[in-house]
Order: sequence, then structure tokens, then C-alpha cells
Amino acid sequence: MYSGAGNITRIYELCKQFFVLEHNVLGLEEYYSQVMGICEELKMYQLVTSDVPSMLKQREDFNIVRFLVGLKPEYESVRSQILASPKLPSFPDVFSRL
Repeated sequence: MYSGAGNITRIYELCKQFFVLEHNVLGLEEYYSQVMGICEELKMYQLVTSDVPSMLKQREDFNIVRFLVGLKPEYESVRSQILASPKLPSFPDVFSRL
């Protein structure tokens, strides 16, 4: 999973980079290289497991991070509090904090 607030913060940063990265001004090789670099780093935080509850938690955490990436800047303080938590709250709990 994404143990620790530091990892969650890094996952957030990687997802933010991943979802805003565009080919527009980059050469194709540079764009590909940057996408692959982000994917490789994300793999370090997304452990492969046969434990279904762990996989489901990992998916939920990723979806929460994606949700947080897309929030308007006015939610920055709440987003920062959520990312600083020792354990990422559930999706409904994240939403209720907003």
C-alpha cells in the first residue's frame, strides 16, 4: 500500500505530474521518457499483492489521490491536511472534509 504520509504526498505529486503532462511542447521521446519515469516511480509505491483487501485499499487510495489532484486551488489547505495524515482516510471521509 502507500504506507506513510510522505508516500501519499509523493503519490499525489506523481499523479499530478502524470495527469497534466502533455506532448505539446515536448519531443515525442522526451514525452515518452517522462511518462515512463513517472510510471516506474509509481510502481515502487504500488506493491503487487495477492491479498484482495490490500489491492482494493490500494485502488481506493489511488482514486482518492486522483480526486485530490483535480480539486480547485481553494481546497489546498484541506488537501494538504488529508495528504499529511498518517493513513489516508476513506473516500467518503475525504469528501466529508471538503
